[in-house]
Amino acid sequence: MKLQIAALCLAEHPYMQFRITPTKALVDSLGTTEGLKEYLRDRLRTRLRRAFGPEPWFFFAIEDRSSEGEVVAPHIHGSVRIMPMPLPRTQAGHVRARWARAVDRDGQLKAELAFGKLLLKLLLRYSAGPERAAHHSWSRVPYMSRSNPEWVSYALKNMYEPSADLPERRMVLSRPLGQEAKRLWELIRRGEPALSQWGSNVS
Repeated sequence: MKLQIAALCLAEHPYMQFRITPTKALVDSLGTTEGLKEYLRDRLRTRLRRAFGPEPWFFFAIEDRSSEGEVVAPHIHGSVRIMPMPLPRTQAGHVRARWARAVDRDGQLKAELAFGKLLLKLLLRYSAGPERAAHHSWSRVPYMSRSNPEWVSYALKNMYEPSADLPERRMVLSRPLGQEAKRLWELIRRGEPALSQWGSNVS
């Protein structure tokens, strides 16, 4: 339920789905999948903060089974909010040609979101291990613009399946997204009186 509420919050903004499969060398070096979950959480959080400043909302779940229930290499499924980013400029201070065309075609905000999405893809590519290590990651925008419950269900499909290696707690929810989900749940549960707790965050 907590993740479903968090997904509702995330779906109010542009966001990206992702899957990351760490290298076997990384998994072996960490020793346990609990260590792997924490490593990926901390590495992703650090890189997001370094690239975007305030930590964007994200979640992921770790699993070691396929959709058919077969044991596979540990990997994570998740989603992350796409943040608009200032467009790259030339030394003369002009927006680079590719992005200037995007502004003319789509508007400033969509162009900045497209650049933020590009940065996210690069960040995710190197979140599963050392930059030169071979690993698999992919990302795409959601099929549905407002919500994608099918993706949440897919990410959690093996959450409660027995595993000899995975930790009992298999989900990671970023602190900012968790706080927003808590506020939304209070609004659902208590109604309008809960708005007073949102203060200046109400928008």
